[in-house]
Amino acid sequence: MPDIERIIYVPTLACNCRCKHCGEEQRLYEPECDCELIEQRLVESRYFENMILSITGGEPFLKKGFPDMLARVNTRVGYRCYTDVTTNGICTEQIESFCEQTLEAGGQPERLFFAVSIDGLPEVHNRIRKNPIAFEKAIETVKLLKRKGIPLQINTVIQQENYDSLDKFAAYITEICGETRIAWIPEISQLAGKSEFPYSEEQRKEVLRRVEAQGDPIGKAYLEKYGDIRLRGCHAGQKTFAIAPSGKVYACITGFCYKGIKNREKFYIGNLKEQTLDEIYEICQDENAPFREMVRACTGCWGSCEVGHELTFWGRRIEDFM
Repeated sequence: MPDIERIIYVPTLACNCRCKHCGEEQRLYEPECDCELIEQRLVESRYFENMILSITGGEPFLKKGFPDMLARVNTRVGYRCYTDVTTNGICTEQIESFCEQTLEAGGQPERLFFAVSIDGLPEVHNRIRKNPIAFEKAIETVKLLKRKGIPLQINTVIQQENYDSLDKFAAYITEICGETRIAWIPEISQLAGKSEFPYSEEQRKEVLRRVEAQGDPIGKAYLEKYGDIRLRGCHAGQKTFAIAPSGKVYACITGFCYKGIKNREKFYIGNLKEQTLDEIYEICQDENAPFREMVRACTGCWGSCEVGHELTFWGRRIEDFM
């Protein structure tokens, strides 16, 4: 049986922003389980030591007890996992608490990675995020992580609201934060709940130039095909899966968040309130498991996580999806 390669954990779907590109309206809120249960399930698993643990949301640091839980996970003896966290950076105090607990207990900064979402200059970012302090707090978080020596990047989704000020934004970030990597991310219309490709031809070429320069094959393929591209026949749920705030486990984050509420349970694998992680993983390997039928019948998606898994863990080529 192959090891678990990556788990995506969504501690909460609650968020202190209402971003225009989020696709939040596609999500169904359910009662959340305590993150201590997820901690228990992770550390008791025989696969725990070497997996990639990816944290996203919602805004994960809004979850009660989450900073303490994540610090304990990342400082556990023998733990060799790599943890990456996507955050809007507004909960600076909670992020600082996590960093201090982790580093004071001997956690290794190089095994952590933060992606802080900032979508433009202050007034642009705050308008997109619909939060008047979003930019100020995100910058505070970026500076904090840099002081602590924790690797990070800024994630910027290129959209109509920020397209005309991208260079000014990059220069401003360098001015106030020093050299900081900005990951330019195309707006994926399918994930944002939009029906049309989000760019004019001139814009598409400019966004393509940026993603090519940073070596992003997923964004490049999406733009070259004008969004008319689908990942089919993937291996969702076999080496990778997503843990929802409720403790339920789904084959992929796209199936959980973006395939529509009516289809969500078709991607369901198990429930950590009732089963261990290893028991659920054994279900994942059963070719006749119900979720496998849904994955095989899936009409396709362009979720960057799912595409990335196919490239990284299954040796497929980006051309397979074009």
